[in-house]
Amino acid sequence: DSSPVFNDITYTCFEHSKSIFLFTRADISSLKHTKKVISLLESLGQDEKIKLLLSDIGKNSRIDKGAVEKTLGKNVWNTVPRDEKNAVEAMNQGEPIVDLFPKSDMSKVCTAAADMILREEDSGAVETDGAKNGRRSRRK
Repeated sequence: DSSPVFNDITYTCFEHSKSIFLFTRADISSLKHTKKVISLLESLGQDEKIKLLLSDIGKNSRIDKGAVEKTLGKNVWNTVPRDEKNAVEAMNQGEPIVDLFPKSDMSKVCTAAADMILREEDSGAVETDGAKNGRRSRRK
């Protein structure tokens, strides 16, 4: 998570990250700002790391996923459904939504996204070292 203003620390984090999770909403203002961030990341040579997440998608969304992808020139990596009631309740209690409301659509998406991230990390970042009793070790 970062502030809306990037600085040298943010740029260093981008450079050392395997993935940059960029959240946006399907409204004109958010898409305008997201387009600027994508352009900035492109200028830094970091655009291949972007994983675009589209939040607050609901039945009444006026801009659909396809329009967002076309506008931003990036595929949406995952969508997060609108669940304001449970999200606000979890925030007010200071607990993760996945713990308080594990069966909610938002929790299911968050859990599935975390699983995808872990699978991607394991699919090239971990190898078995037979010489060390079959223990797994991280590649450098």
